Amino acid sequence: MKRSRAFNRFNRFTAKRRRNALRSDIPCMSEEFSKVSEPIDQSQGLREKALQKEALSDFLDV
Repeated sequence: MKRSRAFNRFNRFTAKRRRNALRSDIPCMSEEFSKVSEPIDQSQGLREKALQKEALSDFLDV
């Protein structure tokens, strides 16, 4: 028995809906959780940005 294209598309659609539902039920898989779990201390990121700017300015001076 051959499966039609519509049947395959419907199965992919339902699988996508199922994955999205599971991700919303699991807190560590949601995008909001990754934003919440970021550290409050942003000093490391600021240091990296400062080093990048310094390296870029050194590169342009040469």
